[in-house]
Amino acid sequence: MSSKKLLVVDDHPVVLEGLESVLSGQGYDVLKAGSEKEALAVAEANADIEILVIDLTLKKDADGLDLLKKIRVTKPRVPAVVYTMHEEMWNISTLMDSEVEGIVLKGEKIDELLEAVRLVGKGAVYRSPEFRERFDSVRKARGILSQTDMDVLRLISQGMSSGIISKKVNLTEKAVEYHRGNIIKKLGAKNMTEAIRNAVKLGIISCLVGFAAHPSLAADDVPRAVDLGLSVKWADRNVGADAPLAAGGYFSFGETKEKTDYDWPTYTLCEEGNMSKQLYIGDGSISGTDYDAATASLGKDWQIPSYEEVEELLESCQAEMLEEDGRKYWRFTGPSGAYVDFPVVGYMSRQRVLRDNEESPMWIGSFEYLEEEDGGEVFRMNDSYSLTLSTIAPMVLETSPHLGLQIRPVYVGTTDIQEVSSDTDRRLEAVYTVDGRRVYADSDCLPSGVYIYRYSDGTSTRRLH
Repeated sequence: MSSKKLLVVDDHPVVLEGLESVLSGQGYDVLKAGSEKEALAVAEANADIEILVIDLTLKKDADGLDLLKKIRVTKPRVPAVVYTMHEEMWNISTLMDSEVEGIVLKGEKIDELLEAVRLVGKGAVYRSPEFRERFDSVRKARGILSQTDMDVLRLISQGMSSGIISKKVNLTEKAVEYHRGNIIKKLGAKNMTEAIRNAVKLGIISCLVGFAAHPSLAADDVPRAVDLGLSVKWADRNVGADAPLAAGGYFSFGETKEKTDYDWPTYTLCEEGNMSKQLYIGDGSISGTDYDAATASLGKDWQIPSYEEVEELLESCQAEMLEEDGRKYWRFTGPSGAYVDFPVVGYMSRQRVLRDNEESPMWIGSFEYLEEEDGGEVFRMNDSYSLTLSTIAPMVLETSPHLGLQIRPVYVGTTDIQEVSSDTDRRLEAVYTVDGRRVYADSDCLPSGVYIYRYSDGTSTRRLH
């Protein structure tokens, strides 16, 4: 009996080689692809592929579910196993509603993947234990809202008014408004914008971003680029923060995703958590590369600041420590007279935030490699730096790369996306909801909420209705 032919798709070469080795060792005939383009070409050239193993997120092209749909145009019956490290609620929710035969999370034992491949190859459906546990969590989260609440919420997230929603779900406008209030209350939100954000986090509705040209505009935490009179514009808030004085996301150096545990064993840029064997991540700077969390979160026009850009900020701006409602923050006022505020929000070590309101180190993109010898063995260490804002003074310090630090991005693009006060010589081209859906060109009929306005001169701004 001939071995089954598999196509494995993953954009991480190490993972791809490892999966080939494991699956080949089980007698499978393994084909590999590192991108959507490669996968489609291999699938077209091999009509006898019997099973697909696909990563959920392919950063250079599309996601795994999109790729699966394209392959199934010509191979409608080929079963697939999604093998993913993305365990966020909205991804679990998306997978729940998909037609994938097998689902395994990468944090589980490789035996789970082998079992999934074996069973889907026999026509069965397989969900790994960890996925089933998260599935139950999402199902409970969905149970917070009634079916009508969910229908109304989805339509609100698409920017529809109560009048339009009432016709679509066959309710009176008064009833729709009742459900609006119910949704906000049940999701523990202050307003509908926050309710939508909470629903996405819980996996109740999908996080759909459709405004690819400016990814930062499709988020509720879009920063404003402030011209301090320096070589780059500085964001008015940290990556992931929904307000200038709010804490944003915590990231290890060179990692683009937040996590729950910031320790050496969980740091992905060293070999098996061994700090003495750090992985190569470029020639002196991660700014604007695949290792830049600002670029990953906000688009190519935003980057982690370089060492030189931070030095310019410290040398050219007046720094003053202030306090508002008990929150300490540093205000940097530039040569132009404009300013940006940096909240003092601590950092993460292991699973805790430390020194909140006392110290706030923020990543700098520049780094140095140091080669040291220990017992005859030469190893490389990554000498990373942070702009550390203490209650004494802002300064640049060497910082351990595995810790979770905030990031204040700089804007290096050519499009002016600052908020503007005058509409002279501009016309409104489109209005988008905070999740990137295009709604009305006429803003007069918008329901209450936060919207992104796109103008004919390329500028954008957010407005509250």
